[in-house]
Amino acid sequence: SMRLEDLRIALATTHVHEHGAYLVKKVLEGLGAEVINIGISIDAEDLVLKALEHNANVIAVSTYNGVALKYARRVLLELEAKTMSLPLVIGGKLNEIDETSNSGLPRDVSKQLRDLGAYPCHDLDAMLVTLQNLLCEIS
Repeated sequence: SMRLEDLRIALATTHVHEHGAYLVKKVLEGLGAEVINIGISIDAEDLVLKALEHNANVIAVSTYNGVALKYARRVLLELEAKTMSLPLVIGGKLNEIDETSNSGLPRDVSKQLRDLGAYPCHDLDAMLVTLQNLLCEIS
């Protein structure tokens, strides 16, 4: 069975719907992780600041409003600016309108997220597996 005891997860959402994040928090806590609820519709810069203040060892973001890639980029840049390196796990609706195409249609950005160094997760199960793998690297 999966245990996540040594994780201190800073959890935030990029949108106003809290229910998804609430479920994630409950499940993670049930597996022994400590979850610091950073808040809803939170700025990437604030998220990083609070994650570091709370001594988190993972940042987890739930996003459903088409900003996954932009947001991940800002979080990682902000971590870099503070010369910190924390894994960024990002779940939810991982699509964004492709600014390089004329279609105006959102497309999946999981590959771009991985290329940035983030950990995209399409559902809670994927997130749990990712966190367990990270735990092996962290501890």
